[in-house]
Amino acid sequence: MAVKLDLLEKFRRALFSTHGIADGVRNASEADYLVKMNIPPLLGRRDAACEFLREMLKHDLKELPLKNRLASYRNMLEVLEYAIIDTERVKMTLASAETSGRENRLYAFLVIMRDLLSSAFAMAEANVSFSEENPDLAYFLGKSGRMSRYAASGRDAEMRSLNLALDLSVAASTKFEVYCDYNRKSFSAANSERYNEAFELYSQRFRKIFQEVSIDNE
Repeated sequence: MAVKLDLLEKFRRALFSTHGIADGVRNASEADYLVKMNIPPLLGRRDAACEFLREMLKHDLKELPLKNRLASYRNMLEVLEYAIIDTERVKMTLASAETSGRENRLYAFLVIMRDLLSSAFAMAEANVSFSEENPDLAYFLGKSGRMSRYAASGRDAEMRSLNLALDLSVAASTKFEVYCDYNRKSFSAANSERYNEAFELYSQRFRKIFQEVSIDNE
C-alpha cells in the first residue's frame, strides 16, 4: 500500500529537485536556505523510517505464510526507500565533512539492507510460481512434481537473505540509537520540536500502514 503524500512530502519533492546537479555533497554556498530549514523534519521522517524498519525486522517474519511475507517485504522496501532518498538529499544539502561521513555510513548500511530484502522478496515471489505449480513454468522445468523441490530451494535462498538482514539489524541497533540521539541533540529547541513532530507523525503513519497490510492479508 503506497504511503499517502502530504504537504510535507510535496514540499520536500519541490525543494530537493537536483536540477541536474551530480550526486555527491553539494557546496554549502549552493544549498538553498529553505532546503536547510527543512532538514529537521526531513531527518525526523528518515529516522522514523529506519526505526520502523527495525521494528518490522523484529517480527517473526520467517514463520509467516508466503502471502504475508510478500506483503511485509513490500512494506519494508517502500519505507526503506524513503530512508534512502532522504539520506541522499541530506548528503547533497549539508556539506560539512563530519555530516558527509556520518550520512555516508548510514547510506551504505541502508543500501545493503535494501539489497538483502530485495533478494528475499524476489525469491519469495519466485516461490509463488513454484508453490502454485505454474504450468507455463513447468513446461520448461519438466515434470510438475519437481516444483516442490524448487520451492524448497527457493525458500532456503529467501531465508538466507532474510536471516542476514535480521542479523545486520541487530548488530547495528546500538549505533543507530547513538545516531538518532545525536540528531535529536544537535538541533535548537525549535528545530528539535520540528524533528520530533515529524518523527512521531511518520512513526504513526508507518505503523498504521503495517497494521492495514496485516489485516488485508489475514
